[in-house]
Amino acid sequence: MSLTGNVLNLSVSYSGGCETHDFVLCWDEMYIKTQPMKIELYLSHNANNDTCEAWETETLDYDLTPVPLHYNNANQTTTGDLLVVLNNQNVMYSW
Repeated sequence: MSLTGNVLNLSVSYSGGCETHDFVLCWDEMYIKTQPMKIELYLSHNANNDTCEAWETETLDYDLTPVPLHYNNANQTTTGDLLVVLNNQNVMYSW
């Protein structure tokens, strides 16, 4: 997991190869009040009943721009720092 500007880059691996796999990044718009403040993201995976057994790996890119917009609006600020957490991995997001 890494950040390039406002884009979260995720590498995912899964068993499949015969059907398109759909991934959706989810956030409940909740902040965890720690130092630094953090958010937890969840990745939803729909394999579309793919029973094939090839090992697939791909990179997913998600625009996180809505996160600082929500944060800035809630906190009356134009800058911020959040620790982004996904599956026990962390990356610092500053804007």
